[in-house]
Amino acid sequence: MPTRPGNSTPRSLVQVVHHQQDSEVERIGFFFEATRWFGDPVYKEPSKCLALEWLSAHDLPDLIEYPKQGLLGHLAADNSTLTEHGWV
Repeated sequence: MPTRPGNSTPRSLVQVVHHQQDSEVERIGFFFEATRWFGDPVYKEPSKCLALEWLSAHDLPDLIEYPKQGLLGHLAADNSTLTEHGWV
């Protein structure tokens, strides 16, 4: 049964990415998997996003590096939930 707005949506933390973009910019990204939702996904920042599409994980366009690493880390066979990216 779909979850209604205001109710708790089943989700789990599937990946954390500790990312260093350059010597002055670091990020930590938390990636969650939702197993149920209500309604249709909508992107609210069209100036920052070209489109919202459902795609196969094996047929993705070019992605920003740290979200890409989060997705690839989640799909990796080793079941690790932490990815470090860009650290030299």
